[in-house]
Amino acid sequence: MRASGIAALLGAAVVLCACHSYVASGGGQNKSTAQISPICTQHAIGINSGAEFVSKRVRILAARFDFANNGGSGLGISAPPPGSYSAPSAGSIPTGQEANDIADAFELAPQYLQAELCLHVTKQASNGIPFNIPVEIYIDRWAQPPDAPFAWSFWEEPRKGQGTQYGRFIGISESLWSNPSFPQDLSGLEQFILEQLLGVSPPSGPHPALSDVVPSVAVSGVPNTVNNRALLLVAVLGREMGLIINRDRVQPGDYTDAVSPICNGKPFRDYSWITTLASKPLIGDIHKLGAEHRAATDHRRTQYVMPDMILDHLHLESPNYKAIATDISTVYGTQAYPGPPYNPEWADLLAEATPTDDFAETYRMMVLRDAVGKDAAGNYKLAVTLTFNDGRSDSTNVIANLGKGTLSYKTNCISNNFMN
Repeated sequence: MRASGIAALLGAAVVLCACHSYVASGGGQNKSTAQISPICTQHAIGINSGAEFVSKRVRILAARFDFANNGGSGLGISAPPPGSYSAPSAGSIPTGQEANDIADAFELAPQYLQAELCLHVTKQASNGIPFNIPVEIYIDRWAQPPDAPFAWSFWEEPRKGQGTQYGRFIGISESLWSNPSFPQDLSGLEQFILEQLLGVSPPSGPHPALSDVVPSVAVSGVPNTVNNRALLLVAVLGREMGLIINRDRVQPGDYTDAVSPICNGKPFRDYSWITTLASKPLIGDIHKLGAEHRAATDHRRTQYVMPDMILDHLHLESPNYKAIATDISTVYGTQAYPGPPYNPEWADLLAEATPTDDFAETYRMMVLRDAVGKDAAGNYKLAVTLTFNDGRSDSTNVIANLGKGTLSYKTNCISNNFMN
């Protein structure tokens, strides 16, 4: 199992700086033009709209789910005591704004993400034969800051005593709707991820001075008819579904039966991690943004998830914040390859943390790109622009980067294998 989440980093409070958010006009997906995946509309599933997706697949979580402890089954690699696992329990169907936003998000999502949400395919069976699993979505009223994630995903491992049905679950914090300090749109979410990953949680955090070097985020190109919270939810669902896909169909080894597809002679991981894995441990059971809790044979340890070069400059007696700002821009390719050829390698800062995050974040950015779509000239409309505080005013559009350099090989791999 892996529980993953957009979480409060290192126990710091989740607070967004209002200066980083934006509110676009408009307030709803045009349901008359929504295209639903044929996989969803087939008779056996019968999901023909966002409203039907909510009624059939989304529930209020009826009781606290212990995602941080593998559903109560513990962190050990060996089988836990029988009966200790409790699966998420379904309560009522959400209503009101929660239901409307999730319905809009489902209709806004590209059809390949809709298809995964309707009928996810895994190769988890012991005989290796693929079989289908419906993904269950929960609104989690227990996931509150500062100790719980913004969202989480969980997959059952029957061989570890976690159920018998290979369930796949995604949880979304109810705080998205009830807590105004949570991100309310895509720019707020992207800023939130950067600040939490770097340990900045205004007005104070583990490294408050890092607030001076966190890139600023600007989102543009979103039509004013798009529900902003729905687009945020598309990003959240894209990341969590990306983690589940990675678990079931990408990542070889590491307590998984998946066999990574070969893309141009390489598995996805080898594009950036074939030489990096020696210095970066693979992560075991639980994943939360900003902290990794790795299952080992006899201990539990926490590891900061941050690019190594940033950690090096942060752990000096007098942290070199200017160097950190340059390190951040290097991750996005603006400093690592000054001038031609421009070679972005990572979808974002979090993608550089682990192979799992690399896949999930690349998938998430592609989902966002495709959700907003193209203009009449065939160009992608969405732009997520980061401006780096490195003294050079470097900036980059992470959506445009998806088609460039090493990152383009990763996106082609995902397109050819996971977006059909």
